[in-house]
Amino acid sequence: MKGFKLLSAGVLAVCALLLVAMPVSAASAKSVLQLDEGETAAPPEAFAYIAFDLASCGPENVGHLTGNDAATIKLVTTTIEDECGREGSSMTGEIKEAELTSKGKITLIGSVTIKEEKEGQTCSYTFSKFKNLAFTVPGPVEYNGSAAGKLTKTGNSKSCPKSATKTLSVTIAGTGAQPFNAVLVP
Repeated sequence: MKGFKLLSAGVLAVCALLLVAMPVSAASAKSVLQLDEGETAAPPEAFAYIAFDLASCGPENVGHLTGNDAATIKLVTTTIEDECGREGSSMTGEIKEAELTSKGKITLIGSVTIKEEKEGQTCSYTFSKFKNLAFTVPGPVEYNGSAAGKLTKTGNSKSCPKSATKTLSVTIAGTGAQPFNAVLVP
């Protein structure tokens, strides 16, 4: 019985050591996000382009990465042109920054207002919540889904709904407008 107690205590001690060592080895194996152009890692200050399409309207954003090979990669951009491809619609606003995470999430910082005029009715909606837009890692940095906007406070017809949901497509691209390919690296 005494030998069994010693064996049990020894097994417990080994298990405790393994539990303490596991988080340390797991932390050292943590992967970071890397954006590739073709088969090569993009330079930390690489040219970046955000193709943003909200209900066929979108600001054209160009800028650069502020790093690569990190848990979160930021893109700082400037809006160079606002365009709306739908008749009777116009768009104002900008996307100033994008954050990409190693968990495959995009957050866009900025806001866009779309004004729609049809059948004598004018409705304007502001879209500003662009968080947790999912993309697949490994894979191209692209999101296709929707975004919800709120009716602006002025200049609207009385019959406008208080909110609107529109289709949203976001692509984070590099030189040549090809999407960056997101991979995890140790």
